[in-house]
Amino acid sequence: MLDDLRTLVEIESPSLDVEALEASAPVLADMIERHLGRPAELIASPVGPHVHWTGGGEPRVLLLGHHDTVFPIGALADRPFEISDGRATGPGVFDMLGGIVQALHGLATIDDLSGVELLFSSDEEVGSYESRALIEDRARACGVVLVLEPSADGGVLKTGRKGCGTFEVVVRGRAAHAGLEPENGVNALVEASRLVLEIDGLGIGSRLHSVGFSQPMPMLLWK
Repeated sequence: MLDDLRTLVEIESPSLDVEALEASAPVLADMIERHLGRPAELIASPVGPHVHWTGGGEPRVLLLGHHDTVFPIGALADRPFEISDGRATGPGVFDMLGGIVQALHGLATIDDLSGVELLFSSDEEVGSYESRALIEDRARACGVVLVLEPSADGGVLKTGRKGCGTFEVVVRGRAAHAGLEPENGVNALVEASRLVLEIDGLGIGSRLHSVGFSQPMPMLLWK
């Protein structure tokens, strides 16, 4: 397992680096075939290949993950793969190359993998825009999905998440003479700065609420 983890970490596969992901995906596909005995499929996308594998038969359960990481090329030189005091460290070990390795070695102990699918996307860390339709398709087909993300603090099992979103905020100002009528102007930069603080508070308020704090959620005020 540690050898496989080292292999995946030392490839380096940052999100949106298509060349790096095109190098990572075949290595992962070969590793899957070596452990599970059936070839994996590389599904091309504008952000790099997704890796899909099936054990055959009627789909029943999908193991979902991603082979992209948040670390840029060159991070490995500063943080090489190491094992010390029972811990493996290096770019992407925790999120989520360790989960991939555990899945492959766990599945390799099962004789009949019919109905099991694996899907490792290449753009999870940047929003899964290109892989979303594929993930939804295979999730619906299988009915049951196990996500191989790392555990929360203390090693407890993750059973859900709050979700995420991407939004565009447009702020329009109003010109006015700074010396004669400043009160009639609206400085879009100042308003955008205020909104940044309001938006930043949304995430903090959501996290406090999720762990049991009672705090009103800030609202965006539009003018």
